[in-house]
Amino acid sequence: MIKAIQRKVEISKSFLEQHKTLVPFVTFLAGFLFDIITLGRIDQWPVIVQQAVFILLSTAILITLFLKPEWKTPQYPKLEMILEFRMATLHFLFGSLLSSYTIFYFKSSSFSVSFFFLLVIAVLLIANEFPHFQKLGLGVKSALLGVCTLSYLSYLIPILFGVIGAGVFILSIIVGSLFLLLFILLLRKKELSEEKIQKQVFIPFTSVILVFLVTYFFKILPPVPLSLQYAGVYHTIEKTVDNKYKLGHLKPWWNFWSHGDQSFKAHKGDQIIVFFRLFAPSNFEEQVHLVWSLKNARGDWEPQDKIPIQISGGRGSGFRGYGVKSNFSEGDWKTTVITSDDREVGRIYFNVKSVTRTDTLKLKFDYH
Repeated sequence: MIKAIQRKVEISKSFLEQHKTLVPFVTFLAGFLFDIITLGRIDQWPVIVQQAVFILLSTAILITLFLKPEWKTPQYPKLEMILEFRMATLHFLFGSLLSSYTIFYFKSSSFSVSFFFLLVIAVLLIANEFPHFQKLGLGVKSALLGVCTLSYLSYLIPILFGVIGAGVFILSIIVGSLFLLLFILLLRKKELSEEKIQKQVFIPFTSVILVFLVTYFFKILPPVPLSLQYAGVYHTIEKTVDNKYKLGHLKPWWNFWSHGDQSFKAHKGDQIIVFFRLFAPSNFEEQVHLVWSLKNARGDWEPQDKIPIQISGGRGSGFRGYGVKSNFSEGDWKTTVITSDDREVGRIYFNVKSVTRTDTLKLKFDYH
């Protein structure tokens, strides 16, 4: 029996050695696909608990890699076989966690704003699959654990408090720093060398903390857990008896890519209505602003108006809100949804052109 198990261990070792460049990619891809299939709303407790478990499992595996990089247990061959798959399991967990955070971040901000932060995550993920980068050792894994931990806390803390802002963000950084401290204290207790702790744990993790701080205060970090689900430009708005918004537009049937009248033909007396649906977690209260900007002759965006809107969370299809502008001029416009701490959730572009009305408007309608 023991010989059979030892034989399986040898086969597992041989397989991992022959496919050592492929296994990390496959396990990461498996984690990514697993997350796409199973990922629910950002505020659902099964999602929150699952990610907490994955972070704790990742931490436990990383600790064993620090303490026992070559864990030989001939007296426990079954355990040795399991331990041979530590790195593959760690890649799977990181793949699942980082893919979910990438999805959450992508939903929570315009791509042009969040591009830098998403690029950092993508570079870490891709570079980690190359042998040269892997030679940097466990410090890379510590950095990835830091990204996962701080990404998790950056949306968990706002969900728990029902608000976003500098205060709750700093609290998430403090909790993440305490997590790092506990990690280091545990490694010190196991008598890991101070030099190794500094180079492969403290410096990578604190570098991630610094990146989060810089991206937050430069308004690059997406405002999770908020996300803009829809934005459109309309001529008319009306609330129906069944609690839906009836939105009138003149968009031709073939223009399927536009949300309402993004090519806005303005007649005398018209108003521009920007309607949006914004997801926020249950028990969440926040004031957002609709910022209307007009492109000037130099190609710069000049703010024209800023409308505050109080939102409340919990609705699966998002909080519905809108802003109305009566005084406007021809040209290129954009309306941006920003949070109380001036981070962008999303935007919509549209062009306004004045026309003379020659007949009755034949409006079409969207319902939200």
